[in-house]
Amino acid sequence: MLKITNVIIVIFLIATSFSVVSLKIENNNEKNEFLIYQITPDGIITYETMYRISNNISISLPKIYTESFEDYNYIILTINELESSILSSNFISWKESLGYKIKIIEIMDELIQDQEGKDLQEKIRNFLREYYTIWNIKYMLIVGDHETIPMRYCYPNPNNHRFEIFDFTSGEVPTDYYYSDLSYSDSESWDSDGDGYYGEYNEDNPDFYPEIFVGRIPTNDDVKITYTLDKIVKFESDSSSWKNNALNVGAFFYFSNETSTGLSMDGAVLSY
Repeated sequence: MLKITNVIIVIFLIATSFSVVSLKIENNNEKNEFLIYQITPDGIITYETMYRISNNISISLPKIYTESFEDYNYIILTINELESSILSSNFISWKESLGYKIKIIEIMDELIQDQEGKDLQEKIRNFLREYYTIWNIKYMLIVGDHETIPMRYCYPNPNNHRFEIFDFTSGEVPTDYYYSDLSYSDSESWDSDGDGYYGEYNEDNPDFYPEIFVGRIPTNDDVKITYTLDKIVKFESDSSSWKNNALNVGAFFYFSNETSTGLSMDGAVLSY
């Protein structure tokens, strides 16, 4: 019969990397099979180790099986007060008909609030960093204005840390891309120099590679939210031929006669 000390050793070996919640032992005539379950809000991860009962107990390397009860490739980040306006639209049913698995997450959800972070932005990003692989997140739609769900203010010019939203000469640049580039922690990327000013050119190191794609409906108006979501559905579900037409707008840079002293012209004239 296997001694309890051997069970403790098994738990220790695996628990050094994983949190073991419960232990299940299944026996047959030839071997004991230990199934150790890690139970988390996002599913069960099972570690299976085989033992051979003899004078010396031999242990094989763990064989890992993963089963996730939750798989959401499209999340909607919002607040409790705006959730009804989302549910009032046809957006979720439309996206689900296309194969997306939708989950609404509120910023006060414990999955966000229990994250480490000096502000809400960092907690949201740390939540995404933890769950984008577990849930298979590909898209996140933020529903709410910048005061409700804040963007991250970055300072591309490391010599201009002045913050004045309505002054175009101040240094701050708001962005939701902070929630998209999730490769590394803040201290290794967006604020790698640790001065509290994010996204400084040549001083911080975001890699600008999007792990997930992020969009926003930047309003707290219930009617406008429902209208916008239904308008998205109408656009996406319309297969009319007009979608094959496009109007592209461009601009000229560095005209041949440009002197930076006045109005620059490319020489083109309107034809009436």
